[in-house]
Amino acid sequence: MKKCNNCDKYYDESINIDCPYCEKDINSFVTMAHWVEKESSESFPLYQSYSEDVIHKSSIELKEGSRFGNFIINHKLGSGGFSSVYKVTHKSLNHVYALKVFENPIPRQRKKEDSFDRTVFRNMDTAIQSNTDNIDIQELKMLFFQEARNLANLTHPNVVNVFDEGVLENRAYILLEYIDTTRLDKILKDVTNFTINKTLDLLEDISSVLVEQEEKNIIHGDIKPKNIFLRKNNTFCLIDYGNMNSQNIRSYTKEFTSPEQIKGKITHQSDLFSLGLTAWNCLTGETPKSLEEWNFKIPPLIKYRTDLPFKFIKIIDNLLQIELSQRYKNAKDLLFDIQSYKYDKEEPIGAVRGSIFIAISYDKKFTPTYNVLNKIAKSLNYKCVRMDKLDFKDEIWKNIALEIENSDIMIADFSNGRWGCNANANVITEASHARAVGKKIIIITQDKPEDLPFDWRYLPTIKYSPTKKGFDKLSKQIYDKLRVLNI
Repeated sequence: MKKCNNCDKYYDESINIDCPYCEKDINSFVTMAHWVEKESSESFPLYQSYSEDVIHKSSIELKEGSRFGNFIINHKLGSGGFSSVYKVTHKSLNHVYALKVFENPIPRQRKKEDSFDRTVFRNMDTAIQSNTDNIDIQELKMLFFQEARNLANLTHPNVVNVFDEGVLENRAYILLEYIDTTRLDKILKDVTNFTINKTLDLLEDISSVLVEQEEKNIIHGDIKPKNIFLRKNNTFCLIDYGNMNSQNIRSYTKEFTSPEQIKGKITHQSDLFSLGLTAWNCLTGETPKSLEEWNFKIPPLIKYRTDLPFKFIKIIDNLLQIELSQRYKNAKDLLFDIQSYKYDKEEPIGAVRGSIFIAISYDKKFTPTYNVLNKIAKSLNYKCVRMDKLDFKDEIWKNIALEIENSDIMIADFSNGRWGCNANANVITEASHARAVGKKIIIITQDKPEDLPFDWRYLPTIKYSPTKKGFDKLSKQIYDKLRVLNI
């Protein structure tokens, strides 16, 4: 006879899966820890009490072939921090998932006299920096479940899917999509370095995820090759969103962390820096050192790759700026540069200082004018925004109004439209809104000032001709005007 670990009743030794009394897996171990729910509308499981013995026993791995609820444990995929991930198969659905299970860490409780502010957990390649005197199990569990909430809030195709979260057999778990492909860090072990195009694919896929993160105020906090998968359709997928959602706990991997994270601060720009280091790793084939080892000076890419174009290097350099003011401000600006370079081979803007709204006719004859204005704006590290370049499907004018309000200045071309009778109606509407909200406006035209709409004739106007000489003159005048306006 054997004793069940769950109900303490004895059963026949021939039984090797489920207890005939409690119907639970006889190989599983129920810990002495008790779960309680926080008294709020948003409840989550917390440890009520625990001891070192309980902490140790609740970290026992799930065995291959054992049962966990409706799941059969296939094998362990990996572990880190305070969780382990298993490949599992749902019994009735016969579908494969990734099961992430919370495992109590075994840290030493820090004392006030400790001079350092870092605890390294069992099986963990990530440093946990705490702002409190003790590592709190409750904080860790909140952090664990926060990952499920973050993933549920993200609908991006390049983010791992989440299906469920909860507590089973006294273990907190998250049920995730199983990605049957290779992690980026393992790919990098088999290749010397990535091509420019493959790195651009990586940057485009992950930066598009970061755009949605910023919209929903989510920070990943630990972007690195180990947390990126290459799917079978050749798109890159970001995983592990459980790191940066507690006020007291900050986790990071030192080789891929931003300088501000080391100092205990994190912003959306921190994810951009970590993505830049990941791209640096892909391009050089070298694992980055910690910023302290590098003395906060990242070796230039040209030292490793002389084949990289300057325009491409500029994107990476603007990701890896130590000062936040010199780094890309947001993922949207980064994605704009990546796609402009990747598809149009345009010069990247870099760390954008602001935006200039260009109110100009759709007519193709105005394209050279727009190109001149765009070039001048980029030379001053400003992004040009144009109505027909905006990707809006709903509430077009509402979104255009917001773009105008968020811009630093407007340049409006009041030249006669395709019928040669008066300025484009959309241009007048956009300029009118800019004037109504107090934006600075530069008026340009190919026509005589007296041909402008009546209520616009009093404004200073730059007249130009659509010739090479005329565009050269326009370029200088716009540049000087923007400099005077401190743009």
